[in-house]
Amino acid sequence: MRDLNMQDAWTQDYNISFSGGNEKGKYYSSIGYYDETGFPLESGYERLSFNLNGEYKIKNWLKASGFVNFSRSETNPNYMSDANFWSVVPAVPPTFKGANMDGTVIKLINNTQNANWNEMKNYYYRRNTAYKTTLGTSFQIDLMKGLSLKMSGMWYLHMVEKESFNKELPNGPGKVDSNRKASADYARRLDQTYNAILNYNASFGNHNISAVGGFEMIDKYNFGLKASGQGATSDDFIGLQFTEPLDANGKSTRNMSTTHTQERIMSGFINASYDYKSKYLFSFSGRYDGYSKLVDNRWGFFPGVSAAWNVYREEFMEKYLDIFSNMKLRMGYGQNGNVNGIGLYELQGSYANAGNYNGVYGLLINDIAYPGLRWEKTTSFDAAIELGLFNKVDLSAGYFNKKTTDLIADVPLSASSGVGSMKTNNGAVRSQGMELEVNYRIFDRKDFKWNVGANITFVKSKVLKLPDNGNENNRQGGTEVYKGKGSNETVWRGGTQEGQSYGDIYGFKMTHVVRDEADLANYAYYVDKVPSQPVYGPAAYAQLTVEQQRNAQQLAPGDAVWYDVNGDGIIDTHDQVKLGNSIPKWMGGFNTSASWKGLTLFARFDYALGYKKWNSGYQYFMGITSGSFNVPELAKETWTEDNPTAELPVLMTNDTNFKKNYTRSTSLFWENAAYLCAREISLSYDLPSQWTKKAMMEKVTVTLTGQNLFYVTSNNLYTPEYDSANNTKDDGKGGYALPKTVLMGIKVVF
Repeated sequence: MRDLNMQDAWTQDYNISFSGGNEKGKYYSSIGYYDETGFPLESGYERLSFNLNGEYKIKNWLKASGFVNFSRSETNPNYMSDANFWSVVPAVPPTFKGANMDGTVIKLINNTQNANWNEMKNYYYRRNTAYKTTLGTSFQIDLMKGLSLKMSGMWYLHMVEKESFNKELPNGPGKVDSNRKASADYARRLDQTYNAILNYNASFGNHNISAVGGFEMIDKYNFGLKASGQGATSDDFIGLQFTEPLDANGKSTRNMSTTHTQERIMSGFINASYDYKSKYLFSFSGRYDGYSKLVDNRWGFFPGVSAAWNVYREEFMEKYLDIFSNMKLRMGYGQNGNVNGIGLYELQGSYANAGNYNGVYGLLINDIAYPGLRWEKTTSFDAAIELGLFNKVDLSAGYFNKKTTDLIADVPLSASSGVGSMKTNNGAVRSQGMELEVNYRIFDRKDFKWNVGANITFVKSKVLKLPDNGNENNRQGGTEVYKGKGSNETVWRGGTQEGQSYGDIYGFKMTHVVRDEADLANYAYYVDKVPSQPVYGPAAYAQLTVEQQRNAQQLAPGDAVWYDVNGDGIIDTHDQVKLGNSIPKWMGGFNTSASWKGLTLFARFDYALGYKKWNSGYQYFMGITSGSFNVPELAKETWTEDNPTAELPVLMTNDTNFKKNYTRSTSLFWENAAYLCAREISLSYDLPSQWTKKAMMEKVTVTLTGQNLFYVTSNNLYTPEYDSANNTKDDGKGGYALPKTVLMGIKVVF
């Protein structure tokens, strides 16, 4: 299976650079080539790049600089989505060999369940070419001593060309898809950035002042053209001009569309700092930002202040210098804004085509206008102490408190509105925690140095405010569950509620697997009403009428038994419990570096603790939702007559339509995602200078680096890492985990 669908993923990266100059000017230029093959056959990325920058002192008070960067890249994408490839391909039947007994090639199971990419790749043509050009220039004018003005401009042009064509291809046993679908996309993006910045630095005795103030404008314009069609008469004709205008029913096979979008950001900013003898430090900053995405409230002001006391520099610390090499207290308070997640024109409202009815097209509301949306604001406070001890140990301990108000989020609307949701300023949330960091220089000698460091962060979040919606705690979403034993009263948990933590997980907790007929007697009156056909223990089933039994299932050896929250002997949708939280409580890492003469070893690890992730891929395959797929190795740990003490329930084809031993929100697939990752281990060696000088080289460094080498984790997830942008339940059936990478390099300086 691997030989038919995958390849070794090699990466090559070559760079040659030149630099030089004199007291009047400097230049730097480089040419690079990068080639990376992906794991799926034929997939990969190739890039050629060129960079040139320089500066020249025109006058003593005037300096000019500029740069140009260009790259051309080719991406060979996998025709399937990542989730399909990494779930479907490894899950092919164990008997799949890629060929029948007579030697004929098995090309595919169907178009979305292909497991012979080595054959099917010949039926797909894909081209994805990107051109990126960046031009920039700036002039710096020294107006007076300590005061300068820098004016800059930059253009970024990004063009993408895409073509795709499906040849006549098999789409099932004895079936052929002759549509020959074709498409072409062209996109052009031009970003323009202009700014003017005043910079002032001055010292008056023991007083030091610096200030920066300026203005910036960013304009982004996008143009896109898409076209598609089908019905070419030959696999050799991939151009859209060869597609048929009409199908057999007289309907158009061709589609065309264009897009034009533009957005603009304008900002004014200032930053000023003051220190006295480097003991007492103060700073102030402020931004006034305007964004075209917003309508009535485009502008927002975001200030910040900070202060620090360098205790180490006080006179009374002189007698402790043999102990303390640093002591500083610092704190800061500030605010920033966010408008991420808002479409360029979403707040202005939009209409969409409702389709063709008897030759007449209608319009419907696609987005509800909400011109009053405001900037999402995060107000932060932090305080920390830094200590240096014995010129060996550096310690830092800090506290942070972040409160986000006017949170931008989608609020669901009733079906009668005709619109699924709308953007609003949804409420407020607070995140607070502690950060600890330590670095220890174990050895610091001329020929041998060894350092170790570690850090850890604890975070706790709570929802403070939500829009009034009539629900308790203004709840949005959530799960209705029983309060506890002996009570049929229910409460809402999870979802988003005022006063509760964010990311709580609720689901059914499996407590037991029925071992045999003798064990079955212990659950004589057990009832599970979650499946569409309820499951009954033997005594409960016997009490049903014949008509009721036709719409019921019997509990049997190998079936799961679920926790009964209220103890009434019946499992229903309210018998769910808290299974954990989807957000890590602890995050951190540690590192070490050691060098001996020209040899250096560096290692960096990171970890996350106290959270869970949903393994939808394992649930999908363990529930045997599609009978044509294989099952994971975990299937060996399921109940059978020969393995009655197994920890997992019996496997059953299409479990979702039967007892739902696997296909419900269950503790079986909310996995502990805690991990430790070997993020980077690197070994480098500087060749002796007497060798390099003979070869007319200044320095030669040889490196061997491994990245993402291994995880220490107990879960079966394709990646255990936390994704703050997508911490929802469904992580997809598969995808690209961070690849293990081994890099070999040599750096030569002439």
